[in-house]
Amino acid sequence: MDVFASIDVEDGFVHDALPIKLVQLSSYKLIARNFILIYSIFLLVKMKLVKLATGAQVPAIGVGTYRLRGQDAERVVYDAVRVGYRHIDTAVVYKNEKFVGEAIRRVVDEGIVTRADLFVTSKVSPKFMGYEMSKKCIEQSLSDLGLDYVDLMLVHWPGTQGLRTDDPRNKPNRIGTMQALKEAYEAGIVKAIGVSNFNIVHFEGIEAFPIHVNQFEFHPLLYTPETRELMEFCSAKSIAVEAYSCLGEGVLLNINEFPEIHAVATELKCTAAQVLIAWALHQGCIVMPKASSIGRLRENIQANEVVLEKDHIETINNIIQRTGRRKFCWDPITIKISLNGRLFVVERTNQHSTVIIIISMNAVEEDALLRFLMSGQQAPPAPVEVPMATNVQIDLGDLMAGLSDGENEEDDATSEPSESSASEKDSSPKLAPVNLKRKMQLAQASKKHRLRQKDELSYLRDKVMNLNSQLSMLQKIKELEGEHGSQWEQLARSQFLERQKAHQENAKLKAALEEQLKFAEALQSMIQKKPRLSFPSMIDNEEWKLSKLSKDRDARRHAMKMIMDKQYELLNGILVRSGLFDPKEEIKQSKISARPSEETISIDFIRFHTLPWDYELVAEATWQVCTTNIADEIKNVGDLLEAVDNDTRYCEKIMCQQGRTECPFFGRSRANVIGQVLFKRFFEKDRIVIVWKAIMEDELYPRDPMTLLANQQAWVVIEKGLTPSTSRVKSYIERLPPSRAGKEVALDDMMKSMHIPSNYDKRDIVESAGACEAFSPKPGMMTEYCMKTFQEMANNHEEIVIAHTKRLAALRAGESTASTTTVL
Repeated sequence: MDVFASIDVEDGFVHDALPIKLVQLSSYKLIARNFILIYSIFLLVKMKLVKLATGAQVPAIGVGTYRLRGQDAERVVYDAVRVGYRHIDTAVVYKNEKFVGEAIRRVVDEGIVTRADLFVTSKVSPKFMGYEMSKKCIEQSLSDLGLDYVDLMLVHWPGTQGLRTDDPRNKPNRIGTMQALKEAYEAGIVKAIGVSNFNIVHFEGIEAFPIHVNQFEFHPLLYTPETRELMEFCSAKSIAVEAYSCLGEGVLLNINEFPEIHAVATELKCTAAQVLIAWALHQGCIVMPKASSIGRLRENIQANEVVLEKDHIETINNIIQRTGRRKFCWDPITIKISLNGRLFVVERTNQHSTVIIIISMNAVEEDALLRFLMSGQQAPPAPVEVPMATNVQIDLGDLMAGLSDGENEEDDATSEPSESSASEKDSSPKLAPVNLKRKMQLAQASKKHRLRQKDELSYLRDKVMNLNSQLSMLQKIKELEGEHGSQWEQLARSQFLERQKAHQENAKLKAALEEQLKFAEALQSMIQKKPRLSFPSMIDNEEWKLSKLSKDRDARRHAMKMIMDKQYELLNGILVRSGLFDPKEEIKQSKISARPSEETISIDFIRFHTLPWDYELVAEATWQVCTTNIADEIKNVGDLLEAVDNDTRYCEKIMCQQGRTECPFFGRSRANVIGQVLFKRFFEKDRIVIVWKAIMEDELYPRDPMTLLANQQAWVVIEKGLTPSTSRVKSYIERLPPSRAGKEVALDDMMKSMHIPSNYDKRDIVESAGACEAFSPKPGMMTEYCMKTFQEMANNHEEIVIAHTKRLAALRAGESTASTTTVL
């Protein structure tokens, strides 16, 4: 059958539509897997779209791939599409286009999306600026991606790798690259074109070209008048703005440094990352956050649903007034150069060619660099006279020209600056000549402090190694944490689990001790009477593990106790695995789980909700509904077979009875489905636990071999609520295929034996259908039917419990009123 997610366009938002072709399956394991896949498709969030000047609709949140290499890039893009992303950003300088293309091929081949569903962006490297080089770069990019076209191609930097920022060749190179992009746009291999990291001055000379997007770094610490002016300039020319590094390379997530962001996140019940992404969306940007785990991918895309109020926007806008401007990626004020294979940081002062080179080197390297600087045609400016410092102030012009040929060939997203504006350059102060002999004297003087500098350098290197080791460990811990919370949250959860486990172990030890004391007393009494000692061998058997009960009274009681204790031991694991351990919001879901070891499937119902009554009252109502026929609404409770004690009951539950019209399974039932269920409740501090499990074979109450025995087990926890007179109810019900004559019945065999008509969902037709209208079941049909039926049964059970709780509450209120009247 074909399953499609519905398409709904409203207020600029759209549901993604994903066609999925499901083949005829003969294995219920595959049915379960496809059900999970289909279920995940319907969890896709509404995504805001931004319309380009070309008319193309661009998803407002995309996934960035900067610094993702190899299989990591392929994995992240594949997971991102599965989560719901449709916008992918890459570039030639990222060196990951082949892996991004492989991920796109996988999601298209697997039918998760079509190529038309995706919006793919790439960028021309600064190394390939100019008309001819850009044409080759575009062709190579398409080849590496394995695509016939890309949706958007950008000019990565306004400058050219290897050229000085004021080199006159930069401007014609930009124009040539834009011409190559325009031709690719007109040829249809590029659907839209744009620029990246361009300031207003860089648009000079390319006004005639169609420019649809400008991508640059943007976050609250860059909310400056200059940035806002650039955004207004783009808006006036119908150029969409894309923001990268919107999380500030993760620095903005620091709660100590930026408490305002976390205060807004706490108020809106979201994360700081979601607040920053929502803020950028509010500014009208397309956002490209990067994430490496599926948990962070989900977190980022869910920011689309965060709504910031006016006071939230103002709070975030004002952060820059406290911290000042700050960039985390490429900055025109900072560039890098390499000398003889070694990298040095060069800080530009006021967009001028004056720089400070921060150097850590030995004596030989320092002398070599000094002689190199003095060999230039233009005399460098005066050095910075700081004792024992290795900072040298020089003129960048001839140095950069001399180093351009020996530069590292590997593209680096932070290695090439853009061309500065002419106005800024003209306004920069001029440098005075420097005495070269004085510079040599400074170099000789620095040798006196070389030993101490060497010790300091060794210390700093050790410190850096330690810090890098700590950083690596923290990154691994963060990856392991994923979507399970921070280290402290996991520690708190672990301690809570240990406390619960200790409480259970103490209760078991207390029960064992009491049992031993009773046994000792009985043994002492027997010794005094000197009888012939004998022990029933049937107590030592382990048939209880197969949910079997014998006729012998002691063996039955022993088996019942062992079955219920085993179910109680599984409680915490069930709560953690199903997400019920500490839920924050209401949960109501059904799922199908495959059991490879048993070659079968189970249909599970998971429920969490809060009720406005005391937890003890709700627990008593639940117990009565499960174990006694207290109301006419309960149709599936039969006889009470055994009352072992006040907290243990053995009941017969009639699921379906032949000829009965109110059967929850098939309308007018054509077979008997009976459950022999063992119930037990456990009292803990501030909560009551009720567990039950179906007994599959009972020698004392045998069943007709043709009768279907229901196979189910459940755990219900009713605990004290967060507010007075409320309760939190957690339920996990697991249903397996029924059994007949001690053997499990396959779902398709059960379907055939019960003669279910093809239009089973129409009750009026089902009740009048005859056996001659039975049909051969289709793969997946029985699973779907049982899924809906069990969910309906669980809903009915919940409604009955709530109704009976109201009755008990009314009775309690009446008794209280009567008692008050008597006192008066």
